[in-house]
Amino acid sequence: MKPALATLALVPFLAASCATVSPGGNQSRATQQESSRSNISLLVGQRSMSDSSDWSPTDDQTMVELGFATPVSDWPVGLEATLSHSKDSSGGFKGETTEGSVGARKTWDVTDGNVHPYVGLGLSWIKAKFSGLGLSDDDTSLAGYAHGGAYYDLTSDWHVGADLRLLFGSDITLFGTNGDADYTQFGIFVGYSF
Repeated sequence: MKPALATLALVPFLAASCATVSPGGNQSRATQQESSRSNISLLVGQRSMSDSSDWSPTDDQTMVELGFATPVSDWPVGLEATLSHSKDSSGGFKGETTEGSVGARKTWDVTDGNVHPYVGLGLSWIKAKFSGLGLSDDDTSLAGYAHGGAYYDLTSDWHVGADLRLLFGSDITLFGTNGDADYTQFGIFVGYSF
């Protein structure tokens, strides 16, 4: 999915998240519980590599991500960590990335107690690999990431949502050519709070 389409697909979730956030003293019991719970999520989506000339014809990669987020007592933000893998094959070429990230995450509780917008920022370690014509090369890099989205409570424990993520500042050398593994990513996820 191209970045513009990903942004448009996220609009309904962002619109819902722009509703008034209730003051701390007026939060419902359910909302207070949600804001103090950890959650795990499984996300699937599309990762579009920013420099398509480095990754063509494998620059639009299908991805899967496992995420974990938890609040931290007396901190205004919580912590998050993810593991993800993406790949695409075309015309005898294969491009793929494997990524681990850690960072800070802020989740808000919206008035109705069912919608939870969030933003996150942190550091990633990404391994990029490209192969074709009987050759293969890979490299790793540190990078920064930023993402945001929202999720909706289906039950007291289960939720669904959408996420838009950017990776920036990576430095990858494949087959002697300097490039990057920066991307724009859009995905949908199902999560469990505990």
